[in-house]
Amino acid sequence: MSLLYFVYYLSYLNSGSNILAIDISSSSLRVANQRLSRSGAMSISNISFEKCSLLDMNLDTKFDYINSVGVLHHLQRPEEG
Repeated sequence: MSLLYFVYYLSYLNSGSNILAIDISSSSLRVANQRLSRSGAMSISNISFEKCSLLDMNLDTKFDYINSVGVLHHLQRPEEG
């Protein structure tokens, strides 16, 4: 499944929540942003997008839930993820 479907699902199940979607692909983020805007999901939850690697995330950032799909097996050292 793509980033788009997970963010869409999370926004509808958790209306009013803050959701950060990250990806290393600018085009994936652009498509997700466009489609989520058209679907109305952007008005249900506070969704933001960031182009970065999982390994570049700020370790001080706190999350209530993390959903990582199709990422760890691509890392040279998955335990770092």
